[in-house]
This record gives sequence, structure tokens and C-alpha cells, in this order.
Amino acid sequence: MKASKPLYKILLSCLLFTSFTDVFAEYKIKIRGIVTELASQKPLRNVNIASNGNLLGLTDRDGNFSIQASPDADLLFNIPGYNDVTVKIDNRQIINIQMSEREIEIQEVVIIGKEQNKKISAEPTDLEVKGNYFHLKTKFRVPARIFKTDKRFIIQPSLYNANLKSYSYFRPVVIDGAHFSINNLRLNAFDLSNDSLNRYTVTNDLKTNEYIYAYYDSIYVSPQKINHDFKAECYLAVNGLTEHPKDYLDTVVIARGTKNALRFISYGFAPYEIKDSAYYPKPEMNLMSEKGISNIRFPIGQATIDRKDSINQVELTKIAQTIRQILQNEEATIRSISAIGYTSPDGSYERNKQLARKRTDAVLGYIEEIIPASNKKFIKLFADSEVESWQRVAEMALEDSASVGEEIQSIVNRYKNDYANCHHSIRRLPVYQSYIATSLLPRMRRTEYIIDYSVFRNLKDPEIWERYQNSGSKLTRYEYWRLSDTAEKEELQNEVDKQALDVYPDFLLLANKYAIHLIERDSFDTSVLRASIDSDAPWEIKYNQAIMALGTHEYQLADSLCSSLPEIEEIAYLKAIIAALNGRYNEAYPLIVSKGGLNEVLILLCMDRNKDAEQKITALLDLPENSDNAHMWYIRAVCANRTDNLTIAMESLRRALLLKPDLKETAKLDSDIMDILELVDY
Repeated sequence: MKASKPLYKILLSCLLFTSFTDVFAEYKIKIRGIVTELASQKPLRNVNIASNGNLLGLTDRDGNFSIQASPDADLLFNIPGYNDVTVKIDNRQIINIQMSEREIEIQEVVIIGKEQNKKISAEPTDLEVKGNYFHLKTKFRVPARIFKTDKRFIIQPSLYNANLKSYSYFRPVVIDGAHFSINNLRLNAFDLSNDSLNRYTVTNDLKTNEYIYAYYDSIYVSPQKINHDFKAECYLAVNGLTEHPKDYLDTVVIARGTKNALRFISYGFAPYEIKDSAYYPKPEMNLMSEKGISNIRFPIGQATIDRKDSINQVELTKIAQTIRQILQNEEATIRSISAIGYTSPDGSYERNKQLARKRTDAVLGYIEEIIPASNKKFIKLFADSEVESWQRVAEMALEDSASVGEEIQSIVNRYKNDYANCHHSIRRLPVYQSYIATSLLPRMRRTEYIIDYSVFRNLKDPEIWERYQNSGSKLTRYEYWRLSDTAEKEELQNEVDKQALDVYPDFLLLANKYAIHLIERDSFDTSVLRASIDSDAPWEIKYNQAIMALGTHEYQLADSLCSSLPEIEEIAYLKAIIAALNGRYNEAYPLIVSKGGLNEVLILLCMDRNKDAEQKITALLDLPENSDNAHMWYIRAVCANRTDNLTIAMESLRRALLLKPDLKETAKLDSDIMDILELVDY
């Protein structure tokens, strides 16, 4: 079969070169340009540029190239997956090329594995899925009669993703003839590091016999692509150093679909909570700034504290107790104490201002009596005074719903900054003595003290919620834990958990709590616990992360996590399932078989115990509760097809598709079924 796609770039590394004598004898010009994809206009990287069979260069990551060639030569632009483009230079020094993508049909004929006289043959095989790896095992048969000692034989197996129309490449195989090796060594100035294929060369005896090469390699497939449609292709070529490279080219499909008996494996694992209190966050005391405010009353026109006044006695006792409690608390520190004296506006403003300051000094004097001498030098004392305004008198009257309030406000508005006339007009009001002087003005004569101190203490739950609503990012781990524990609704709890993990990604307790929430809803995300996984993490974290990895098809990660889990009964079955998915069937077999059911049949199929598997699945389908199980009928079709019971295989597949029609899409990718799919009428 003729090649359906151009030679991959590494296969062209050995294209012929003209002799150095001819190079310098021929007139050449420098040519530059860019190669882009026709549809997207994006630059194409690593496009091969050749002329008369000579490789002149490759495009860089931006699609640019710079070569030297004869002004009347033809240039061949070549890259896998795109149609070749040939242009004549015609003495041009700027040449830009657009390449169109080559359509590749998925349904190609699989080459049979028999010997052919003049062709290289490949043994058909399966792409076997083990964890996140696709394994390819095959044999290549190379007839001696088509191979000469001055040739290089190249095998390049590839994995084609039909969903993405993209290739991944297995390890190539290179067979060099004796004369080819000598000439290649000379052309590379005895330094084969420039030959990218040299490390893949294998020894052979093609001079006398045909060569059979047993091939094995694997490719990692990401979890997001594990269920795509794949096939394995193989590009075959025989190249020479001094001739046109296309002495022999062929592309064969050696595997279509994937062999994956575990596609229907079933399991369900309940996540574990962390019960070791050592991992619980401890309360972290916060530095709080608080203020205490109290009022001291003074007789009219005086600045001496009346300590017999019952209200003052309560206030003074309160001040003394507050200060003593703060000083006795090792976690608290008084930063400053300030006092502000207030007087009513009745009388001279200056006299009132002086009176307010004296009252302030009186309160500070009392406070100084309470503070021990050893503490005084660390505490700053501040004093201030203020005369209340007639505007405030108007506001207080209006707050009392007194009708005179509007009259006072009118006088204030009329005189504004004229303090004396405002005072005189208000004193002339009929209710001045009966209401203003006896009710409003006394409330203004006071002194406020403010103790500004800091204290380390634990926040209470309402305080934590208030802080969360204002600035959640400043909360401690313990406070986030309290929020999560006291949230009334699940939506709010999940919101708190996610925000906590944004601030503290390694907060394993809340990470595990959120992971449990996801696992219980069959929603899987390995990023939730990733930051909490280390050698000291509790086994519950690693166990839950292994469940997450199973859900996201990250089987290698799940396997790695299991290696550090303890040997306890609770997690033994998880280990067995993960071992099976990663291809360690003998290790998984005893525990999976002990559970019975469909999983036992699947592990037997993985071990190629096809007859045993067929007997087990037949027995399961004889049970009434399994008669409508589409997956079991499908697996019976696999078993029967493997044991060449074609009639049973077709009938079982028909039953499966009738019960669950969307299994047809699975069958299209399943190399155990796809050969009989088109024969089934349902």
C-alpha cells in the first residue's frame, strides 16, 4: 500500500547530500520565507525543504526558513499530515508557502502478517490499555532481497488519535547496511551525534537472511484522551545516501481500536474522614484593639469629681476594674489612655473651655492613682476638652420630640458663628429654665475616658463570621475551620472551604472535607488534595486522592499513592483495583476473584484465560437478576469472540446493543468486538 502521509521529520535526517565539490562548483542564491497552514494561517514548524533529493533545511518554530539553492531548482516542502508542495525558485529570494492538511481515512485495511516477496510486512496486533499507557507489541519481517548494504531501513510506529487528528510516535527502529554505516560516518565527520536516528539502530543479518524484529513499546496517553478513538500505524521506508530516498515506502495500519477488558470494571469506594485530632487546627489568638467609654458627672461650674455621687461611684469603679483586669492579663497591653472633657454651651465659651480641661485633668488624675508606678512609663496619657455647641442642643431637643427644638434650630441658623447672640436668644426662650437648663445642658457636662489597649484572645464564632464577611482572606486556619463547621447551609460551607483552600492550599483538614463532598457526588478533581500530599500526610488523604485519581483516569498517580498506603483490610480492594488497571493482573487477581461478579470475568480476560472467563460470564447470565445487564452480554460477546464462538458472540453483542444502544460507540473502539460489529443486526 502506498504511503498515505509524508515521511516524518526524523526519517529525512539521512537524505542524500551532494558531494562538497559539487556544492561549491554550483552557483546558488540565498532564499528565505515562511511556511504557514492554509486553513489557520498559523506557522508550521519542522517542515522539510528539499531539492533533487537533498535536504536543504527545516522551518523554525515560527515557520521561517533560510536555505541556499540553485536559482532554477525546484523546492519540495514536506511534513507529516500535509500535502506536499513543490515550487520552482525561478531566481526568487523570498518564497512564502501555504500547506493544506491531508485528510487521513480511519478505516484502512489492516495488513496481514504473511511474507511478501518484495514488501516489508508487519504482524497485526492490538493496542493494549494498561493504566494510562497504550502498549504496542508486533513483529516486522524484512525480506533480504529488498535490502542492500548501502541502504537504511526505518520503521516508525505511531499512534493516531482520530478525535484530534494528531500523531504520537513510538520508538523507531533503524537497520543500517554495512556500506551505509561507513558512508554515514564519513558524511557526519565521524561524529554520529548529528544523526538523530543513530541511537535507534539494531544489528541484523540481512546480507544472508530475512530479518524478523520483535517490537515492543508504550506511549503515555493523558486522562483526558484515554477514551478517544485510536489506531496504530507504521511508516516503513528504505533510504539511501546517494539516491532518491523513496526506494521503498509504505504505511500500514497494524492495530485499530484498543484492547481493554477493564473498560467495564466497577468499583465504589467511600472516602475517609481524618479522625486524628493531631491534624485539627488549634485556635490562634488575635491581637484585638478595644476601647472602654464611661461618663463622669460634674456639678455646674466645678471641676472636682463628686465621689459621693452614686453614678460617679459606678463609673469610677468600672474604670478601676477595667484597668486592673487589663494589667493583670498577660496577653493584654495598655497602649494609651485619653480623656476628653465636655461642657455645655451655657456661659462664656473660653470659661467653658477651661472648665472642660480641668475636668479632664481630674479624671486623668484619678486614673493615674490606679496605675502602678511600674506601668506608668509605658502608658501614654492624653487630655483634651471640648465645648458642646448650640447646634447639638437643637439636635437633642429634636431627638426628644420637643416643640422648642425647631425654635432653637432657627436661632442657630440665624446667628451661625455669633456665639454670644445665639446664647442670649436661646436664654430668652420661655422653656429655657424648665427644659433646656434642667434637662439638655446637664447631659452635656461630662468627661469621657478611652482606654486604648490590645489583647490576644480567641475570636468567638459571631466575631469570626463578621470578620469573614469583611475580609475572609485574613482569617486563620482555625477560624476557617469554625466557619465550615458552623455554616448552616451546605452551599455556604462549600464556599468557605473553597476560599480557605485558596488562602491555605495545604490546609489538609478542609481539603479532605471538600474532597469527601466531591467524591460522594461522583465529582473528581485531584487538584483539591494535591497540596496536602506529602510523606507526612495521613493515609486518609492519600486514600481519598487515589479515589480522585481513579475518577479522573490518572491511573499512574493512583498507583503511586497506593504504594504508600498501609496494609490494612479497609483499603486492600482499592489497591487490587488500581493494580489491575495498571496491568499487574496477577497481583490483583486473588482479591478481585474473591469478590466474584463481572470484575472476576474481566480480570480473567486480562490474563488471557478466555475459556475460564466465558464459563464465568455464562454462569452469571444464568442468574435472573443479570438477564438485562447490557455490560455482561457485551463481555460475553468478547469472551465468545476470543474463543471463536462467532454465533454466540454475535447473539450476545446483539442483546447488549438492544439493551443499551450507546454501547455501539464503545464497540467501534474495541478491538475485541469491532470485527463482528458490522455483522450484528439489532
